[in-house]
Amino acid sequence: MSTLLAVSLVSLIVLIDLIMGHNFSGVIKKGLNPFQVMEPGEYVIVFLFVFYIVIKTVYSTVKKKYTENSNQNESNS
Repeated sequence: MSTLLAVSLVSLIVLIDLIMGHNFSGVIKKGLNPFQVMEPGEYVIVFLFVFYIVIKTVYSTVKKKYTENSNQNESNS
């Protein structure tokens, strides 16, 4: 289902760009690599999103290990 959705959206993007008058090779290149057409502000947003995901993952891992160590120390006492 996700593959079908991705293919249909990429084909829609290609079709719209062709209707707007862009050349086919540039349209395919842009459709397959969306980072070529990103603005600097969009790069910042993507970076912040990835940074948030990494920090959240590290925080939950550390918190889980801390609670496991705490529970293990209480059972040893």
